[in-house]
Amino acid sequence: MAAVSGRLNKLEQKSLKCHMEIVGVPEIDNEICMNTIKKIVTKLGSDVTTKKVFRLPSKFTDKPRKLSVCFNSVNEKNNFMEIAKKQKLSVKDVDSTWIGAAIYFNDQMTYTFRNLFFKTKTAAKQVGYKYIWFKNNTIFCKKDDNSKLIIIDNETSITKIV
Repeated sequence: MAAVSGRLNKLEQKSLKCHMEIVGVPEIDNEICMNTIKKIVTKLGSDVTTKKVFRLPSKFTDKPRKLSVCFNSVNEKNNFMEIAKKQKLSVKDVDSTWIGAAIYFNDQMTYTFRNLFFKTKTAAKQVGYKYIWFKNNTIFCKKDDNSKLIIIDNETSITKIV
């Protein structure tokens, strides 16, 4: 049963390969999310087009909900993310009337992958791992610049780093 559940989660995650989350963008009354992403794209000097943009539900009411952005292709998403991470935007860079701090750009994850990533991060930090990241539907860890890459694909594989 666990194998079927694991495969199902990987398929769900694969369906999000053209999606990313943008965290920290303030919500505006009667917001049109497509206009919000256009402001960000323009500020980054990018020319990507998006299929759809919407706010994700959140259990936190004190923070703006994340923006979910669906790109036309994985390459478009990856190129946009590379540009966005290099520029390190703040909300004031995009719109001087917005209040807040930094804007973060992340791959969108399923609930199961997000939990696995959190558990991996927690365990890895406890044993001194320097790098933990998620890219192309995979969780990676490295203790330092010279150590070998470890791939985490389920909770059992977290034991590789402990």
